[in-house]
Amino acid sequence: MKKKLDNEYEEFLKTEVSTYFEEIGSEISQFKSIPKNADKIVIEKLIYSGLIKRIEDEENQRVYYVLTKKGKHFWKNYVLSKNIMTKQELDKLDDLPF
Repeated sequence: MKKKLDNEYEEFLKTEVSTYFEEIGSEISQFKSIPKNADKIVIEKLIYSGLIKRIEDEENQRVYYVLTKKGKHFWKNYVLSKNIMTKQELDKLDDLPF
């Protein structure tokens, strides 16, 4: 199952929708919402791809979004593949003379 998801993830990275995944995945992961400026078609594609799920809370009249099991797998792969700069590297950038 993991191997299949890893293959699907590799294919997903080749799609145009994947370029929006960092911003949308981060917002859903942290706040269970989508960015205000998010393209609705991108959101729909992510829903139909089985990565996110829209949940309508009738009682509180609120809509929120969660990552599906597949979405969590993709998000974990995505986050772990990211390189981040060390504090020292960031400080060095701030020291540049321009």
